[in-house]
Amino acid sequence: MPYSTINVVAVEIPGPAHHHEAIAAAIRASYAGPNTVRGAFLLAEHAITATWPVRPTDLLCLTFRQFHETVVHHYFADLVRQSLAVDADFACIDEVASSLRTALLYADDLMGRKHSR
Repeated sequence: MPYSTINVVAVEIPGPAHHHEAIAAAIRASYAGPNTVRGAFLLAEHAITATWPVRPTDLLCLTFRQFHETVVHHYFADLVRQSLAVDADFACIDEVASSLRTALLYADDLMGRKHSR
């Protein structure tokens, strides 16, 4: 009788609840193992920290904690998805941080900003 196997990775998904479904989908799509998944969460967090000194000028009024919370609220799933795409390779932190900075520059939903494109 033929049979099939299924691989299951059990990880705790950090971040806001509204990102959990997107993060779970990214994990399933990546076929990453538990170490890579944990590394992706860490890479996402470190990319936020790396973006802090080069954040857009209208975010300069935020403390680091406020900045971190704002970014996590709006972009955590995207950061984790990108971190998984680079296999949680910390050599790619500049790439992930650069993508975040670009998103922040053009975001209309942060700090009541409106940009003309």
